[in-house]
Amino acid sequence: MVPSKAMNGVTSKFDTAKLFAASVGFDGQSVAVLQDVVNTALVELAPREARLASELAEAIRYSLLAPGKRARALVVLLSAADMGVSVPSVIQPACAVELLHTASLVMDDLPCMDNAHVRRGLTSAHVRFGEDTAILAAITMLSDAYGLVARCATLDAHCKTDIIGQLSAAIGLDGLAAGQHLDLKTADEREMASRVEQIYRLKTGALFAAAWLGGRAATQEGVVLATLHEFGMKVGIAFQAYDDLADRLGSMETAGKDVRADVLKTTLVALEGANSAQARADETFEDALCDLARIGQDKGRLAHFVVELRDKLRSRMVSDAPA
Repeated sequence: MVPSKAMNGVTSKFDTAKLFAASVGFDGQSVAVLQDVVNTALVELAPREARLASELAEAIRYSLLAPGKRARALVVLLSAADMGVSVPSVIQPACAVELLHTASLVMDDLPCMDNAHVRRGLTSAHVRFGEDTAILAAITMLSDAYGLVARCATLDAHCKTDIIGQLSAAIGLDGLAAGQHLDLKTADEREMASRVEQIYRLKTGALFAAAWLGGRAATQEGVVLATLHEFGMKVGIAFQAYDDLADRLGSMETAGKDVRADVLKTTLVALEGANSAQARADETFEDALCDLARIGQDKGRLAHFVVELRDKLRSRMVSDAPA
């Protein structure tokens, strides 16, 4: 798939993602190229119009095409590419992960959840379109994600079934929904201290564990798939810790969303302090790279990407604002 150059009005929305890609410093077949592939695919997937629900279609397009790193989709593409699978073979599962992630962000921002007003540098979906339309947009994206995998012609039926099962688990009681519920309902600080890493695994690690999808598309089995899954979980845990640090130490400009929004929550930063939380995040990231080394994937583009991702996440913690 070659990115289109004819969609200037749409591609301008991806300036943030392209600047991030440029900072990663890949050569030739770079993250920037893969991001363009993902962004172009998402443009093609996003509804342009709807005869019966035009505002709903607009809300989906607005949310899905907001500027982002596309990190979860890239983890899928890069894990597959490192094992010899072509990008076109896995672009649909990679975009399905982005659909699920975007749906989770729309729901996470709702007034009954985190009540956030800015996401990816733009007004949150519920603020712009209303809560009712935002919820329906999220539900539609969740459903479309599974349909996108089911229609993938480059993967066999068994592989598609496994991927759909994995993504379903990542969203439900073993993943995002459970993590969000625990985050909202766990009020006792002692209980929260023992659960904070579990919440990170469920809320953020579950979709980074989509690294597993790349291995499955490459017909890997057993230890390799389990290791890729655990690698993604650890990247997600570290990612969430850095995100909490950005909330505490960064600015809206660097974070791309509301900051100081989690001040009243029991996060790793609140429990251990910023220095300790960053040390834990760094250690968890290193453990993730060790997982890749155990399956001989520590020198590939996936490993390179997550190292650069870590550095980018660290940069979001810089702000002139008081902590």
